[in-house]
Amino acid sequence: MEAINLILKTISMALFIWAALATSYMFFYSIFGLLFVEKRKKVELEDLTSPRIAVVIPAYKEDAVIIKTAESALRQLYPIGKFQVIVVADSLERSTLFKLNHLPLKVLEVNFENSTKAKSLNAVLNYLPPNFDMVVILDADNIIRPEFLTKMAEAFVNGHKAIQGHRTAKNFNTPYSLLDAISEEINNHIFCKGQQYLGMSSRLTGSGMGFDFKLFKKFNFLFVRNLFGKS
Repeated sequence: MEAINLILKTISMALFIWAALATSYMFFYSIFGLLFVEKRKKVELEDLTSPRIAVVIPAYKEDAVIIKTAESALRQLYPIGKFQVIVVADSLERSTLFKLNHLPLKVLEVNFENSTKAKSLNAVLNYLPPNFDMVVILDADNIIRPEFLTKMAEAFVNGHKAIQGHRTAKNFNTPYSLLDAISEEINNHIFCKGQQYLGMSSRLTGSGMGFDFKLFKKFNFLFVRNLFGKS
């Protein structure tokens, strides 16, 4: 009986230590997240040579949301001719393709035996000409604000090669959406603000991201594998 009690106490202690370490890790970055102050130099658009941006939106059977997302990507307060929206259309309905083709964007139709976001990104990188400075990756349901590309360009001009946008929830009308919004803000506070305050890199979430085009293309295999799984 004493042996069983000893085993149970050992297991309990191990679980307690594991939980304490995990909690301390989160608490540590949470404290420094409170101290974070953004130190981005404001760059007026007329004072910079605006980088040419490719806005890539992989869409696999996302007929319900892709049109609205594409339209939001087109409504940018960014110099006309300096950005191009490309929708990677994987298994979209013909009616959706018809609507997309009547918007001022590029549609790259792909067809994979086993569709993945990684394969779509590989396809679009082979499709894009080399004259872009940045590539911005959105999910098919990401709605971006009109100033989004301008802020991405400002960070890029200030020397940042990989930039994560701040994702926020679109609505709070269900318990699930509210919980998702809270979770996103907690993760942003801990893994973005907290880590940046200590001089570490922010997390990358898989969407709402911007990269130096040459860097992304050079290390595409590593980016795609780590962010989106096997290609």
